[in-house]
Amino acid sequence: MAHQTPFSFNDKDFPGLAKVAEESGEFMQVFGKLLMTGGHTAYFDGTDLREALLAEIADMEAALTFVRAQMPMLDSERKTLNDRVKRKLHNFYAYRQEGLT
Repeated sequence: MAHQTPFSFNDKDFPGLAKVAEESGEFMQVFGKLLMTGGHTAYFDGTDLREALLAEIADMEAALTFVRAQMPMLDSERKTLNDRVKRKLHNFYAYRQEGLT
């Protein structure tokens, strides 16, 4: 029998949420390194930060996709979630087009 820990993959209410926290921490670590280098992708230990960032984006996306697919939601909640994602993306693209920071 699998060990059930709150927010783990087997949590009944928030499955995989702990993985999102873990992956977001790893993403932030790479992002912090990019900040430290002023955006240069060659880190002092030889790490290619662009490659590391792309890997962490993929890991975050996988974790979020898992939570979204497995978390029990009513159809109305799922619609609200989808609508918010669409609105946020629309805003992000508008900010970029307008040159906003």
